[in-house]
Amino acid sequence: MTLKKTHYIIDSGNTFLKVASFKEDKLINVERFSDVNGVSIDEKLPGIFCSVNHENLFSNLINLRDIKDKLNYPTHYEHSIGIDRRVLVYDLLKIRQISDAVIIDAGSFITIDFITNSTHMGGFIFPGLKNFLETYHVKGKKLPSLSVQSAIKPINHKTFPENTHEAISMAFTHYITSMMNLIEGQKNIYITGGDAKEIIGFINSSEVIHEENFLLEALNRIYISLSIL
Repeated sequence: MTLKKTHYIIDSGNTFLKVASFKEDKLINVERFSDVNGVSIDEKLPGIFCSVNHENLFSNLINLRDIKDKLNYPTHYEHSIGIDRRVLVYDLLKIRQISDAVIIDAGSFITIDFITNSTHMGGFIFPGLKNFLETYHVKGKKLPSLSVQSAIKPINHKTFPENTHEAISMAFTHYITSMMNLIEGQKNIYITGGDAKEIIGFINSSEVIHEENFLLEALNRIYISLSIL
């Protein structure tokens, strides 16, 4: 089905609300908001709303939760899987028909899902990079608050940290490395999310596909495939 008019795809995540405009199956524009109060959309246009936390905030948009039972695929994971992870897995398995893949969504939380022989095997949930670093300052008032960029810098291959900054930074590097060890030898590694670019350098594979707007594009493909318009 070819879309003839502009429509919205809205993703309300843990940190940002993204408003995407699509026309004729093409992504036209994406805006990010820290909360819903700054969002203004044309209430005459249709679309779909996906949120990990909220009910539908827009009366003219279809709530993905109302149709999530249509997003079925072979899986070993319970039906409690988050709606955003469900969308990404469904998109690869049922729409793009990719039988073997890994999906990394590096946002407020880092999820890693595995698809093998056209079946979703399950996946992991880790604290996101910023959440990991914030734990030091929140739980240890005298520990420094480091940004992802400052913590991720290499420490000249030292065996042991020699100061507090290095202690956190090297622990942070080991944290990322331990996650990426889980996908060692995997093919078709799809990565998305705000911290995707920071993590890519830790993936030991030439088959990494970075899709910045993976969730928005996946939602749009679902919107079209289910003939919701």
